[in-house]
Amino acid sequence: MPKLPFQQPHDDVEYSDDEEAWDDAINTEFLDSFIDKTRQLRQHVHDAAKENITEAQRQQKDSYNKRHATCNEEVAVGQKVLLLNKKNVARVVGKFELPKKGPYTVVEICDSKRVKLQNENGVVLKTKYPYSQIVPFKERRKNEGAPAQGKMNSVNW
Repeated sequence: MPKLPFQQPHDDVEYSDDEEAWDDAINTEFLDSFIDKTRQLRQHVHDAAKENITEAQRQQKDSYNKRHATCNEEVAVGQKVLLLNKKNVARVVGKFELPKKGPYTVVEICDSKRVKLQNENGVVLKTKYPYSQIVPFKERRKNEGAPAQGKMNSVNW
């Protein structure tokens, strides 16, 4: 019956406790080159991982900034702005609410990048709103958004 290698007798193998014999058996040049190559590979992997992490963090920052856009334009006293409807974001009110309320006029700018607003009736709102909740108001031109004259008349009912 055949025997496995570990079942074979090891009488033919000579063991030596002599350190010089072990030093001769080990190729130090090979080990040194192997260790250098391993260190270079580890450094290369480390550098590649660092670049990937930096790129991923930059993409995450850009994505966050897009989702949490703030009023990038300078806000001045007397400027007309729209106020974001935060109730609509949480769907407390419903999807039929307008996403922005206003227009409001900026009455005061506080140190903490908050503004005090006044509605069209001249009533100053008690709450100070951060820049992240206001959007500059752009007035429509006279005919913008209105149906063109004569188009309704051209439809045959």
